[in-house]
Amino acid sequence: MSRDVTLPKVESKESYDPWWGEITACHGDSDCYWDAVNWPILDQSGWWDLFQHTHMTHWKAIRANSNQAVRDKHVLIMGPLGHCTIGNGTVNTLKYTVAEGTAFLVGAEMASALFKGDFNGTRRSTIGRVNLYVQGNFHQDSSVESGNYWTSLNDFPNPAPSKFFMNAEGILGTHTEATDAVMQYVYDPSVPEGATPMVGGNNLPLPNSGIDICGPAEQQTRTNRSDVITFDSEPLSEDTAIAGDLSAQLYVSSSAKDTDFYVTVEDLDPVTQKSILVRYGMARMRWRDNDVTSVLMEPDEVYQINIDLWASAYIFPKGHSVRVSVSSAAYPYYSLNSNSGEGLYADDEPVAATNSVHMSAQYPSSVSLPVVSLSDIPENPDFAPTLSLLV
Repeated sequence: MSRDVTLPKVESKESYDPWWGEITACHGDSDCYWDAVNWPILDQSGWWDLFQHTHMTHWKAIRANSNQAVRDKHVLIMGPLGHCTIGNGTVNTLKYTVAEGTAFLVGAEMASALFKGDFNGTRRSTIGRVNLYVQGNFHQDSSVESGNYWTSLNDFPNPAPSKFFMNAEGILGTHTEATDAVMQYVYDPSVPEGATPMVGGNNLPLPNSGIDICGPAEQQTRTNRSDVITFDSEPLSEDTAIAGDLSAQLYVSSSAKDTDFYVTVEDLDPVTQKSILVRYGMARMRWRDNDVTSVLMEPDEVYQINIDLWASAYIFPKGHSVRVSVSSAAYPYYSLNSNSGEGLYADDEPVAATNSVHMSAQYPSSVSLPVVSLSDIPENPDFAPTLSLLV
């Protein structure tokens, strides 16, 4: 179905009804069809795949709800790319190309074994139930080596989240701001330069789409803008690994009835000042409570929002900083919000919004990162296709 047909239909259903329930039934913890899965499944995707979140939702659901006889026999493979065009905009082009090829070959072998009913044979014995490509040091011009290997685990990581708090003067720390603080910016969708661009990410570059880059792209052109605010941690004292789900918790206000808040987590090299995208996500305030229309914002009232940044496995190198940015657009990946409170296709006048991020013990804006020990994600040198497949 084309975009022109789909989006108006979705927009017209911004109040809950059975139609909306039918298309979202499998997006949460519903019974859906998970308990009817009676055969081991291979789930394969990539960190920069457009459908990464869908795959992860499916994986977690079949692990929890499928037939008990097969729950421990499902296999997940998460490569470095996915639908992200190989080599287009990624930093570690050669490494990622090789790793993506490896993922496809190992996946093909595992799928073949599952189809044959070979659930515990040679191929399965060399990999885990969960196989993740651990990304590392996206900075090509750095001498630091970290990550960029396969790890094989029993389950998808679910560590206790480590919170990094946004503080005044653009600091990302482990404690909340002692006194009330606010950082503001103006998002104006009425002018061309108001379309704060999306750079990289889980884009799907297609001809004439206006999207020509995907993956872990450099973010400096975004973070230098006046409508983007950034928070940087102190240089890391050691290699810091994350593996699992990322999220952001913001306390925000706006002069407008509706607006967006877009959050990125990046890897900042303090020497080159290049900052590479690790994960991201956004919240549209009129949908802040659920997938249907919320009550419009009151001017300058503070709202708490939780933003899903999806999953990743990445090692921040020693000496680098974790950077978090907040803005109100990522075009064209997300449609521009007019800030008027009207629908996507309403004939309305765009409104310039003064948007604020609040930081204090009362309003602890933060990001939650799934920090793990390096020993929790050891390299699996046996994650490779068999020689018989290569001849």
